[in-house]
Amino acid sequence: MSIDWGTVSTSLLTSGGVLFAAYKLWFQRRLEDHKYKLQNNAKLFEIEMDFLKELAELNQSIQNGGLGIQSELDNKEVFIIKLTEKTREVNDFINRSSHIISSAQLTEFKKLLSGYKNLDTKTEQFKSPNTGYCQGRYSAYNDLPEAILQEAQHLIDKTDSLFQKIKSSIFEGAGR
Repeated sequence: MSIDWGTVSTSLLTSGGVLFAAYKLWFQRRLEDHKYKLQNNAKLFEIEMDFLKELAELNQSIQNGGLGIQSELDNKEVFIIKLTEKTREVNDFINRSSHIISSAQLTEFKKLLSGYKNLDTKTEQFKSPNTGYCQGRYSAYNDLPEAILQEAQHLIDKTDSLFQKIKSSIFEGAGR
């Protein structure tokens, strides 16, 4: 039995070429997949950055609220005065953005809203019947107890903490 080395070498070259071509196609497909993944991540990061910008503005309005009046009020008191508006803003924000955040963050937002509503209920009895700020847009309060002011500060801190957590999770996930 004689071996035809010409056929063997041609066969080896052909099968090697086929393997190389298959590998090249596989590798090109992986590159395309990676390219699409990077494009999708860039779009997602852009959406998350818009979300974060809006959340930062909301957080800033909660942290440094002002009524534009002459008497200087403590941030906690301003927060309590604008609490109904803040609750509405946070609720609207959550409804618009629930597709962006994780379910754990959504749960934290809902707990925060619950805290806002609870504090609003507790402060109802301290509303002044005769006065208001910004032409009656906001209620004035009489002699808010220290416990309510502390609870307001706790909610302000909790709001800021949630903002910081979401901000760090977005930037940690940016390199997905």
